[in-house]
Amino acid sequence: MRLSALMRKHLVGFMLLLLGLIYVGNTWSPSSYGVVLERIGAKGDGLHFGTPRPIRSDEWSVVTPLTQATVRNGLQRFNSTSLYGEDLRINYGLPIADWGLLFKPTMWLYPFVNAAYAYSFHWFAIFAVFIVGYAKLFRVAGATRPQSLLLALSLYFTGFSQFWWNEKGPIIALFAGALAVLFIEAPIALRLVLFYWLAASWLVTDFYPPLFISLAFVGAVFFLCYGREWWRPARLAGLAGAAVLAAATAVLYLKDYLLSTMQTLYPGQRNFSGGALPVERWLSQFFPASTFDRSYNSLIGANISEIGVAGTWFVVLCLCFLDYRNARTALAAKRQWMHPAIFLAALVLVTAWMMLPVPAALGKPLLWNHVQPERMVFAAGVLLLMFALAVVRVVGLAWSTRRALVFIGVVVAAWLLFKASKNGYHPRYWNDLYIVPAVVLCILVQKARRLNPLTSISGLAALGAAVTFFPFNPVQSAWPIFNLPDTVVLERLSQQAQANGGVLAAEGFPGATLNGLGYRSASHVTPVPALDLWRQCFANLPGSEVDGIFNRYSHITLIASDTPKLLGPDNVGVPRHLFDYSSTASAHFPIHAKP
Repeated sequence: MRLSALMRKHLVGFMLLLLGLIYVGNTWSPSSYGVVLERIGAKGDGLHFGTPRPIRSDEWSVVTPLTQATVRNGLQRFNSTSLYGEDLRINYGLPIADWGLLFKPTMWLYPFVNAAYAYSFHWFAIFAVFIVGYAKLFRVAGATRPQSLLLALSLYFTGFSQFWWNEKGPIIALFAGALAVLFIEAPIALRLVLFYWLAASWLVTDFYPPLFISLAFVGAVFFLCYGREWWRPARLAGLAGAAVLAAATAVLYLKDYLLSTMQTLYPGQRNFSGGALPVERWLSQFFPASTFDRSYNSLIGANISEIGVAGTWFVVLCLCFLDYRNARTALAAKRQWMHPAIFLAALVLVTAWMMLPVPAALGKPLLWNHVQPERMVFAAGVLLLMFALAVVRVVGLAWSTRRALVFIGVVVAAWLLFKASKNGYHPRYWNDLYIVPAVVLCILVQKARRLNPLTSISGLAALGAAVTFFPFNPVQSAWPIFNLPDTVVLERLSQQAQANGGVLAAEGFPGATLNGLGYRSASHVTPVPALDLWRQCFANLPGSEVDGIFNRYSHITLIASDTPKLLGPDNVGVPRHLFDYSSTASAHFPIHAKP
């Protein structure tokens, strides 16, 4: 095969390789850790694009600091840099140098290079797996290579993907990778091995049941539609065995964490019913910018992360450009409607769980009683895209300038109805209209060169999505995250810790940020409760009261009080004086010995 032909065949791979070299070479990342850098007096250090998002606190105050702590801890399992000596085998995948690292392939660089490069590689690899994985799934569903790539990009640039990317990105990306390998051109045995490895990696890299339960349902539906070559007893048995083995691997690796978490009040004993999703969020599956302004301020009450869905313009574009002249003929071909019918039925079930007051007991067969309705939105978005593509494959599309103008009219009408009529006509609310110039440009291109209608609307959906959502996550160099600058604030914190027996009891740094900076900090995050320590600290309180406060995933917050208080479902207030080790005071917290 000639070099030019080889490059055309693997163009996406070459582009990803080039982009990866640039991205990782500059230690870029989507982290909002700039919030912490600002607090330690290094505002803007390593920030190349965008704005750090304080709302992404589960990343910059938990996941990234615990990654820093793992690196400082020599990639060992138990956090000897922490006052609590906690086990780092938790729901968040951390680059611990144990056998589980085999199932964290995006973290393989940590033992060999500066952590800044490893951190950057992790996030770029997650992006690459997302694009390649979902593009393969859309290809299996009948899209061409360019169309499948554009559809994958449109799914990447959605509210849920971008608003949760720097924490839940690994789950939604590795799901696609694990499912996609079942459809590659390779021997069945090799595909099963790859599926087992990627499925186990999916669970181990970020263990969050609401997402992987809902996505497993999507995978089963997709497999039912397109997995015909697997419908042989021996192959199905092999696939089931690989799936069970992947789940068993994750359970074995996270056994201690899971056993402890199952007994907690939060999140272990959560049980959900259906019906919590507002109508506005459901509609934003079709009108993706209808719930926030151009600065990503929520317009419907909840914070920006909580209102994100997997919504794109693709569905409305399909409705405008469907070739309805073929509808009668298409309806007569009943066998062709099998895939759309399956996706529609699955979408109805998922939508019912999101929108209707379905009792938790009815969700148990699919484990949906462990899935908050608002965490079902990414699964719903994938099913909606697959349904729309399946309908297009049956009915077909027809491009015309008149249809394009109809789409522009729908966009403007939706903007007037959902946003302008309620909030005004200020330019800050024009983000719904960003796709209009792209449609006008596409009209001109179509006049000069006729493109496949599906390629055109896939491109419009991807471009509209990118313009809308790309600015949300910053481009932050990981270098200052893992190679901290010398600042006056850090010097003062070090002096405070030294004066207090090496224990830092400082305020203003939430989550695990202080431990990530290298301090044995009283404020911290304990995914598994240290109940024995707290019972010892508060021996004067009834054990049931102590357990009711501390038996949970906890952000430990220092408060001016003599007794601990529950500040929120995952936030525990602990008396500050408990950690006073100065010469004039007597602390009551037993400093945890190294494991």
